[in-house]
Amino acid sequence: MTVGSILRPAAWAEVESKIRTVPEYADLGSVVVRPERVAPNWLRPLCRYVRTRRLAEIQKLVAAFDRQTIPLFEGVRIGRPESEEFLLPPPIVEIHRNQPVIIDGLHRVFECLKSGRPEVVVALLHGSLPDLPADVLVWSDVELTGKKLPRGEKFQNFNPANFRSIKHFIDQSDYGTETTGSPSADNH
Repeated sequence: MTVGSILRPAAWAEVESKIRTVPEYADLGSVVVRPERVAPNWLRPLCRYVRTRRLAEIQKLVAAFDRQTIPLFEGVRIGRPESEEFLLPPPIVEIHRNQPVIIDGLHRVFECLKSGRPEVVVALLHGSLPDLPADVLVWSDVELTGKKLPRGEKFQNFNPANFRSIKHFIDQSDYGTETTGSPSADNH
């Protein structure tokens, strides 16, 4: 996120449309997607590592949300002077066995936990979802690292066949923020 970035709330229909470009979420009849305000500590991680470099970018993003009094992390359009506006959806959370599992947005949620934020907006998905690509963890299993690790090392009992290619469909890598979360992007 660069200095001078401007956030403006995106309509939920636009955010949902973007999320539904991910093949695992495309079926309107079997997968429900809705915005939800939740306590960050209610959410469960899949990824074992949080990269310190990404956290620095997330802190800038959080500050931009605060400056513009937009609920953290409501779907937004982010504009920068040097590039086009882009849509950043909230962290993506799937419900599996009654557990809310972070699929994309781990770094954002981790920063909220670390800084004591009481709630964040997530895109909550439930219904006919594929099996998870790794074991569900607890927050005490998550470690900070300065290294970029191979995907297989980031997860406990990783199954690449169940990996969601969210980065390919909701590409945030060129945004100057993160594509975080669980097995969905290379930055987990």
